Amino acid sequence: NMINSWISTGPNPPVTAAQVTDVLGQETIGQFARKGGVQSSEAGSLLAGLLPAAIDHLTPDGKVPETNSLEKSLTSLLSGLGG
Repeated sequence: NMINSWISTGPNPPVTAAQVTDVLGQETIGQFARKGGVQSSEAGSLLAGLLPAAIDHLTPDGKVPETNSLEKSLTSLLSGLGG
């Protein structure tokens, strides 16, 4: 339900670091931390802050785009973040 609310055209409710960690798992959070050059303890909070806006940005019409379009948008978004 949370991700669906980010995809829709309505407001983007926040998510907590604990929720992100529960969904993605500690191993994925650790991988993100290593790749992002941050502490594992900070990674969940960073993702919690980024995910609602990133998903909203990638789904501007309130629907998930075709795979090729999604990949291009994600690549563009990541390069804009320095990733």
